Amino acid sequence: MSDSHEPVPGDTTASADVPASEDPQRVGAGRIILGFAFSLFSAVLLFVMWNYTFNLWPLVFIAFVPMYVAAYRLFPRKLAPFAFAIAAFGYWLALLLQGGGVLPPAVVYLASLLIAAFWFLLAIFERKFTERTNYKWFIVQLPLLWVGLEVIFEGNLLLGSNYWIAYRLGGAPEIIQPVSLVSTPALGFLIIMFNAVIALLVLKLMDKRWPNMATVKIPSITVKWSAVTTFGLTIVWVATSLVIFTNVSNEMGPA
Repeated sequence: MSDSHEPVPGDTTASADVPASEDPQRVGAGRIILGFAFSLFSAVLLFVMWNYTFNLWPLVFIAFVPMYVAAYRLFPRKLAPFAFAIAAFGYWLALLLQGGGVLPPAVVYLASLLIAAFWFLLAIFERKFTERTNYKWFIVQLPLLWVGLEVIFEGNLLLGSNYWIAYRLGGAPEIIQPVSLVSTPALGFLIIMFNAVIALLVLKLMDKRWPNMATVKIPSITVKWSAVTTFGLTIVWVATSLVIFTNVSNEMGPA
């Protein structure tokens, strides 16, 4: 019975005899191209989910997953921040385009690029921290950073809080009711946390099929408790929301 593993997708330079953690430069051009493709896919998902573009709001629950795959399994460490930057570009481009032509196109694209560059800087230590801590904080790292920045900049006069990711669920009142109890940022945190746990499950599956892609393997116990925590919180949130929504609907009566 052979112990060999399937070749890494898009990687023409990898050798099964050299652990990925010992040879960070072994990522082939094909894998890097895939990394940019996955990052762009996240940007597209984050763009089309906006109600001002295609209003595909359910995509908000998986839009960050391709970005995570690119950052943690396709790109080498030094290129990983590009995944976050490209995804952020798609999100903010959609936001700035909603101005209905108020802002010149050049300003819209330049501002989106500057914000993407800002996210590149923020993400420089993201993967390194994740791998050093054995993915223990994986499901809360990006949610804390993203929602934290939303809260910090909510007082700006140009955008206010319209860019908050939780507002993308404005068309689904049945599942957003707990914001009246725990605030809108809590919903934003849960949305990105849900993306993170889906990404963690995908990365774990990739590690089983292509173990040489991982610089640091994800402990099974981390996957287990991350999934239990996230899905548990999601179930509690949705159940609470449905109860509140049903009670309010009954009190108000038919429209």
